[in-house]
Amino acid sequence: MEARPLPTGRQLRQRVRTFHEQCRCFEPPDYLPVRIYPQRPQNPYALTRRVHYANGVVSVDCDEGFQWDGASIPAPWVLGPWLATLALHYLATMGCIRSWFVWFVTAALLGVTLRVAPYLQKMGPHARAGCFHDQLYRRGDVSRPIADAIFLEIMRYDGVALEARWLIYWNVRLFGWKPFRHWAAVRAAEARGARSKEQGARSEQRGRYEPEKG
Repeated sequence: MEARPLPTGRQLRQRVRTFHEQCRCFEPPDYLPVRIYPQRPQNPYALTRRVHYANGVVSVDCDEGFQWDGASIPAPWVLGPWLATLALHYLATMGCIRSWFVWFVTAALLGVTLRVAPYLQKMGPHARAGCFHDQLYRRGDVSRPIADAIFLEIMRYDGVALEARWLIYWNVRLFGWKPFRHWAAVRAAEARGARSKEQGARSEQRGRYEPEKG
């Protein structure tokens, strides 16, 4: 019997969202047990106990000691537009740009940037989503679009602001190919090492039991 293919896109997100609403998905359910190691800037966050997540599509476990680098909105994505919007809003306020439309639009955009500013840091309501997303990339048993869609839905479940979660999501959609390929290469190297070790063990075993000639 052939395995049914995993849903993708909107269908996947709706299925995960429905599961989130109806079932207990996380263990522990309401917090992420994290210890911070400032002396390890590459992966400064580590779990202090095992955590589990399941959504009806995939099941993910991160063991105690699991290390990752957090998740955040890249600063240029916020600071650049914020500075440009602030300049336009100032010009509209001072009368240099005589347009109420520009004033209202820039005021609204400044409000949006204030809502997403807390997510410039790597720890926050989006941290749990980042932890499981990193593990999905490392395992490689689902495609990158599926891992990214699950990442988005966990952020939604954990109450990440709409603007922030979509900015973080599009950051991993556009630039997540690099870590995804990195972990694919790591898995391939580990598989080659395991095969080489197994072949060496078999050769040693054959040499031990073969009678000497001559």
